[in-house]
Amino acid sequence: MKVLRNNKGFTLLEIVIGMAIGIGIMVLITYLIGDLSEQNLRFTQTLTGQESAQQTLQVMIPEIRSAAPSNIGNYPIEQAGTSTLIFYSDTNGDGFLERIRYYLSGDVFNKGVIKPTGNPLEYNSNNEKSYSLVSSIVNGDSPIFSYYGANATSSQSAPLSQPVDINSVRMIKVSLIFNQGDEYNPNIVGIENQATIRNLRFQ
Repeated sequence: MKVLRNNKGFTLLEIVIGMAIGIGIMVLITYLIGDLSEQNLRFTQTLTGQESAQQTLQVMIPEIRSAAPSNIGNYPIEQAGTSTLIFYSDTNGDGFLERIRYYLSGDVFNKGVIKPTGNPLEYNSNNEKSYSLVSSIVNGDSPIFSYYGANATSSQSAPLSQPVDINSVRMIKVSLIFNQGDEYNPNIVGIENQATIRNLRFQ
């Protein structure tokens, strides 16, 4: 009687080679997933940074445009620096003009708001509420705020030189430059807009 033997089994060498190929495929898939996740994170960070900057300007520009004398008679603009702007504007339509301070602290662009209180009214600095708006600011020597007088036809005109005479300011340009990458893979993004102060336009 003949005994049939099955000689089609895997040898040890074939098993080792198969395992090596399987491990290699798993490593490759893991790498690709990690790389895609990192790219997606960078894209999300960039999108988030751009959205924050755009939302900041969407709020800031109308506020600047509506700058007016404070409720105690202060001039519409209190300070006009390259990285700090202080002015008065009614942000919520209640008839009371808030003292609004946009400023750079470290690499974070912030907003401080003081509502007038008391009788008689006053702007108490202890009541300022601060908000962080845009992080990783890298403007460097490029000013965040540029100021223009009555003769300026656009933001392409020469800005007023520092220190700025606040009585000469008619238009303000805001430029935010920020890094949405990291120190090894920087991703520099810039956004800007300008506003003419309606209450000072024809003075």
